Amino acid sequence: MTRLAIPIELCTFVLQHRIVNPFLSYVVLKSICAGRIQYNKNQLSRKLRITGKTLDNHLLILRKLNWVGFDPKSKTLFIRGFDKIRQMYQFNSRRAIICTQGDFKTFRAFLFASAVSDILRYKKRLNWQPSATKKGFAKHLGRQPFFHPLAVSYLAKLVHISNTSAGRLKAISEAKGYLTTKENIKATGILSNKIEFYRNPRNENKQYLRKTGATIGVQEPDLISTNLQFTRRKKMVTINKRGIRGE
Repeated sequence: MTRLAIPIELCTFVLQHRIVNPFLSYVVLKSICAGRIQYNKNQLSRKLRITGKTLDNHLLILRKLNWVGFDPKSKTLFIRGFDKIRQMYQFNSRRAIICTQGDFKTFRAFLFASAVSDILRYKKRLNWQPSATKKGFAKHLGRQPFFHPLAVSYLAKLVHISNTSAGRLKAISEAKGYLTTKENIKATGILSNKIEFYRNPRNENKQYLRKTGATIGVQEPDLISTNLQFTRRKKMVTINKRGIRGE
């Protein structure tokens, strides 16, 4: 099964610019060829499981982005490598997410989970810094699942989508196994029979409240952890010095 190492910054870029479907066509093309493929509308549309019209629309977008090149004489499509795209947009991060054919059916949720995973890696790195001087401790932390509270509204702003869409993609990502979430309720010690007062719209301090036995709990953003597999691509310095090879 083909495994592609998609740059994590590219995942966020694609969501923000709303080009998920053309990018999926690009990824599928990369998975079935070694950088070049003969343009045959019927054959390619069947392989990509889209109509011929949709194929041409996607290729038009990809050619405008220069992610795909085309030689009209030989009718050959040239699929640019991920490192070439990184170079074009100065995506300096080496972090990449492993993508397989099984992720194509829920590709939008996969990209969303990748963007969330990038934030989680950043938060995890911040948590490591105080313990970095303790030999071996930071490495030990890396083996533990890292959970961090992330609000749906924050994730929506991250990838330029609505809160509703972000909530839906978060649910799909969890169902698919890309992300794991835990309910995050903060204990208050306030008795449950006082909950209506705190739900009163006149109360400027009202929050999302839950009854937790005899007391009230405050519903805070879910704790989220990633299950996606990370890898590293070449350093941009190396790419700029030696040029682009392969993917």
